[in-house]
Amino acid sequence: MVAFALGSAAGASGGAAERASLAAAEEGLQAELVSAKLAVEAAESLTADAEQDVADARGELSEETARSDSLEAKVQEHASKISELTSSNESLTTQVAELQTAAETGPVEETAAREEVAPPAPPTTSTHYQNCTAVRAAGAAPLYQGSPGYDSHLDRDGDGVACE
Repeated sequence: MVAFALGSAAGASGGAAERASLAAAEEGLQAELVSAKLAVEAAESLTADAEQDVADARGELSEETARSDSLEAKVQEHASKISELTSSNESLTTQVAELQTAAETGPVEETAAREEVAPPAPPTTSTHYQNCTAVRAAGAAPLYQGSPGYDSHLDRDGDGVACE
């Protein structure tokens, strides 16, 4: 029995040491678990920050793409305008050369050119009214200065409008 008691005592002290070792291991694992949870939280925070940075970068890219498209449209517009102006410049250069050639040939052609372009004949007024009653009867009132049928004797106040 003594051997049983000694064996039990030895077994009990061995079990206590094993329990203490397991408790220490559990505390170590608990500390590692807390550390791992903190690392996960930090990683999630960094992930959220990175996702926000990506969203911001996409927004900036979209704005810059729109700006680039707008500038490209302006470049095309200016290129078209340059083409029009170049064509106009070439046409004007041709006209200048023709005028210089015409000037070198002498005044004979100039006189001929002047004769070809005659000033327009002044308009003739064939409508004549004796008085404003006649103007109104014809349905032409009021008459404005320069219009057919206007005459200063019909414009009492001289403001350019007759038979008001």
